[in-house]
Amino acid sequence: MSEYRTAIDQTITVINQRSRTFLNQVMVVVAIASGSAAGGVVLHKLWPLTGLLVIVPACGLFLWLDTRRLVEWRLAILQMWARRDIDLMAFRQAMRANPMLPEITLNGMLGLLGTPQIGDVEIHASAQTRYAVAAVAGFADVLSLRQFALKVVAYAIVAAGACGSAATHSGMPLFFATVPVLALWLLGRRRGALQRQSRATLKAARQHPAFDADAFRRLFDHLQLGCGRASTAGWIDPEPADRRTGAQGG
Repeated sequence: MSEYRTAIDQTITVINQRSRTFLNQVMVVVAIASGSAAGGVVLHKLWPLTGLLVIVPACGLFLWLDTRRLVEWRLAILQMWARRDIDLMAFRQAMRANPMLPEITLNGMLGLLGTPQIGDVEIHASAQTRYAVAAVAGFADVLSLRQFALKVVAYAIVAAGACGSAATHSGMPLFFATVPVLALWLLGRRRGALQRQSRATLKAARQHPAFDADAFRRLFDHLQLGCGRASTAGWIDPEPADRRTGAQGG
């Protein structure tokens, strides 16, 4: 029962942290909007209003911080689940038993741990099968987080370039908007590396006698990858055709 208590406490802590992050985001947005408007009035010019563009990357930064917190939380919960210290369905029920938690926030977080039907599958899943699921989900989450970070950086560069161009009456700052193109290329290479690690992890898991390929597939039918932003394509290497054929022939 202590592991469930740990998981519950971690979840409540994350919910409180997310609430504070949202409040900070609101205050930053108000400060940026007020500062831009005040700058325009004081200087009697329109270019300070381009500072409103900074709101987009600022909100993106807070959303990225929130997503990173969710990724870390889900990884911690799935690691407990992989060790068979907790079951996701029982944990879901334990969290819903607390009427003081914000329902919308809680539902969103529990949704990252799979649909309610996952309970029918997890009860038969071995620890090795669960470890494989947690590992593949972790690889996808890392990529999703990096993609999100890249978008935030891209918005920040574009916003800074626009503000710089407006203030200096020059188009040169907009040149830096081409930087994300290189980052996209690098991210594509990193995506391939993470997916190869994912398939290698799954290949190694298949060698273990306790690994259940059917349970693995069924678990992923109920679990979101990349915090809901990714599909299973590329992360799960199909079982070799000759093995499937042999199994059917046997």
